[in-house]
Amino acid sequence: LDNKASNNPIGILLESSAHCALINNQAVSNSTSGISLTNSTWCKIVKNRCSNNATGFTTLGNSSTSQHNFFVGNEVQGTTTGFSLGGAANVLYRNSLSSTLSNRLSTTGTGIQRIFTTDTSYAVASNQEYFYPPTAFNQHTNPIMNGKARTEITTASTTLSAIQAEYDAARSNNPTNFLVLHLTAPQITGDATINLGSFTSVMLDGTINLNAGITAFASTTNTHICLSGGMVLGGNTTGRPGLSFANCSRIIIENMTLNDFGDKATRVENSDVIAFAGCGTPCMVTGCTINGGAARGIWTKGNSLASTAGFILTDNSISNVNMDGIDFDVTTSSSLAMDNTCVKNIRYGIFTEEGANLNHLIRNSCISNEIGLNLYSSATNNTIRNTLVGNLCTANQRGIRFGAASPWETSQNFAFNNQITGSTSSGIDAQKYGSANYCSQNLLSGNLANLGSTISTVFFNPPLATFSSGLTYADWTTRYVWYGLDNSLTADPNVNGSSNLLDYALGQNPLAPASPILPVSGYDGTTPNGPWVTLTYRHNKTATDLTYETWSSPDLKNWTLQSVDGSTVVNETIHPDVDGDGATELLRTRIKVDPTETKRFLQLKVRKN
Repeated sequence: LDNKASNNPIGILLESSAHCALINNQAVSNSTSGISLTNSTWCKIVKNRCSNNATGFTTLGNSSTSQHNFFVGNEVQGTTTGFSLGGAANVLYRNSLSSTLSNRLSTTGTGIQRIFTTDTSYAVASNQEYFYPPTAFNQHTNPIMNGKARTEITTASTTLSAIQAEYDAARSNNPTNFLVLHLTAPQITGDATINLGSFTSVMLDGTINLNAGITAFASTTNTHICLSGGMVLGGNTTGRPGLSFANCSRIIIENMTLNDFGDKATRVENSDVIAFAGCGTPCMVTGCTINGGAARGIWTKGNSLASTAGFILTDNSISNVNMDGIDFDVTTSSSLAMDNTCVKNIRYGIFTEEGANLNHLIRNSCISNEIGLNLYSSATNNTIRNTLVGNLCTANQRGIRFGAASPWETSQNFAFNNQITGSTSSGIDAQKYGSANYCSQNLLSGNLANLGSTISTVFFNPPLATFSSGLTYADWTTRYVWYGLDNSLTADPNVNGSSNLLDYALGQNPLAPASPILPVSGYDGTTPNGPWVTLTYRHNKTATDLTYETWSSPDLKNWTLQSVDGSTVVNETIHPDVDGDGATELLRTRIKVDPTETKRFLQLKVRKN
């Protein structure tokens, strides 16, 4: 985590290792390889940058044995070769490889790698498993898979039943092709579930309004499916998932919004918004927003046919569900949850339970839940060897909890460098049954009690550390997986009209597929000593390198800086903690105006110092 290795033969080497994590490291000017994995399996290599090495990333291993290393959101610049992949079944997803590289991606040996991308095409050998589905944000016309022609289905039909009929006809007429299903209607009635077969990409432009009891999309025992874009509304009805996959693999869900799947105050079984059962490596959910549900936000679990493994859940926002934002349930293993935000869920932010093992939870934000990160077992198998790194748990009842009910145990899990603040009960609570839950360098501040029970935990260092909430723009950029998108001040990677600088200043996610919450102007004729014009805006309290200024103009030509003087220009706090995480407040600037004025224009200027 956060290392820099330069001017060596190899920058970072993992040899004969398993289930390791390399996060946010830099490898620069190494003569052979920036980061190299030799005979290593199930490692998570996420958001590292390799610059000016002979080769950015290298994997070496037996071509007949699957290694299943995950490379997610890494960046390679200035080298001859981006990735050199040996061994087999290494998973690449949304890495950024500079177009100036002479060889962005190469494979060695006979092993088949799993190369998944939704933003950039690659030239790969014909024997490789290459999956480049078109999405709502990248409606390309390039080849999608090796050996698969593509068939386009663009439909303005306004019911899911009609769309299913068109889709089934296209599958019948093109049984070996990859189908691209583009739904263009602004409003679609969800009168029947669309059952998807293998080799399908769905791009949704508008909104699906589900009838009671209807799941939008479902698939069983299929592979290579992508869903992206649009909105699915559950109508506050319950008893079914929004999206459902059973015994599938190679599933990608990106940039979808799923809302209103029941009242969060009342639990209703089988009301999980996105449900995976018995699915295999890999399944990805990225950049989705879920708000409102009577059960879980994203649920992964094994079933009677198979356990489940190999999920990549990144950059999702999940709020106001009755159970958990994310639930790694029954035997979920070797999966990654990174940079997700779970807010105001009745039960837990992220739940790792019932035999879930060897999962990595990295840099997630869990805010105002009962428990931020909960590891527990009460019914099936031990919950063991999960890794929690760099997560933020704030304003929960408890930040991190380890526990189990006999005869099961929760043991040998590792919590490192997590930030736990504002817990109304305890920051870390390590209960029976279990042992050797290792905690190291966790930052605890403002909790009613930093520690609850410590029965099942071991501290590598004193559990309390000095906490500093100061943040710079450079710090802020490291909290997100950019997938090669531009993280410079003026860029707008989510194309919502708000630059990265403004998102930083206003305390907003620069990658979320949502409209920004911008400053709002108004007129106040009731507050004494007025009338006033007002500008209300979000303010990042943790930022240490920003200056905020309010300017006004009578004509959009001549602008005047409004300096606070306490009488004609007043600053006031409307809400001290608007998101419940202690980071962002809502401020208002009031400017006194002449009662005869007919117009006044206001703007907020933000600059980085």
